[in-house]
Parts: sequence; structure tokens; C-alpha cells
Amino acid sequence: MGAGNLRGRWRAGGKLRAISLMSGGDIDLRYAEMDAPEIRITAIAIMGGIDVIVPAGVDVEMTGFAFMGGNDMKVPVQDLPPGAPRVHVRAFSLMGGSDVRMKRAERKALEAASEPPSTGA
Repeated sequence: MGAGNLRGRWRAGGKLRAISLMSGGDIDLRYAEMDAPEIRITAIAIMGGIDVIVPAGVDVEMTGFAFMGGNDMKVPVQDLPPGAPRVHVRAFSLMGGSDVRMKRAERKALEAASEPPSTGA
């Protein structure tokens, strides 16, 4: 019934598990040192929520199941080079939710960079 957050500079290994029971938590990967080319996060939210915040330049995949809740991914499509770091989130939510997202400023910068230039005519 409290919050647990991973933020700032920390080491993210190959596997990570997060369980939220009637609470919330954030896993912020923006300043994390990734020890492996792929990170697998298992997020279990029961009457609570888990947010996974990813940086630009990371390939993201989300799978899982939600019952009376929801799992949502708000990461824009990116043109990534081969070998880009990968984050795979398996989210299981019961009357709660899990989100994978980017911070608004990073998302808007990516969207602006992917828009074709206007001709002004």
C-alpha cells in the first residue's frame, strides 16, 4: 500500500520484476545503465499501477493481460539502428494498470523529427 520507484542512475540487469498491490510505482529507464542488450520486465499490478518510462532510442515491446484494468503503451514509432537496446514488458493487471511511455518532451521531439517538412505553399 505504498509506492516503490526506481529512478535516477541505477543498473538494469537482464530481468526485472515489479509487483504493485493496491499501490503504484515507476521504473524509469532514462538514466539507467543497461547491463544487457535486452531487459525483460514483468509488471504485476493488482488494484494499483506500474509505469515504465523509457528513453528515446530503445526498441519497446509490450505483451500481457489485463482483467478489469488496462495495459497501455505510449511510445512513438522510431527509426532505430540494428542492435538498439530492447525493453520487453510483460504486464499482468487485475483491477489496475501498467503503462509503458516516454516523457512528453522526448515524445514530442521524436514526433516533430519524423514529420515531413512543410512546403509553405
